[in-house]
Amino acid sequence: MELYSLPGVPAGAPKPINLADLGTILKMLVKNASLRSDMFADPEKTLARLNYDAHGDAVKFFASLKGADFHAASEAFAPAHPDAALGMAEC
Repeated sequence: MELYSLPGVPAGAPKPINLADLGTILKMLVKNASLRSDMFADPEKTLARLNYDAHGDAVKFFASLKGADFHAASEAFAPAHPDAALGMAEC
């Protein structure tokens, strides 16, 4: 399976997801509509392509974002809040 080529994707063996990783993943989702769509369609596969161990609780958490209108909230928030640390600064 091909990994995403995005800033913030850990290198090496698949990494277990901890609380700090949730923040990194959420930042990537907020700034990347395509990644958000992939996550909503198949959280398990998307987490694996982000190089994380996609355990059941993490999959459930990310699947729940679809029902929370996360996409619309991200579209409203992201343009006003750049994150240069993830290579996501606005021009």
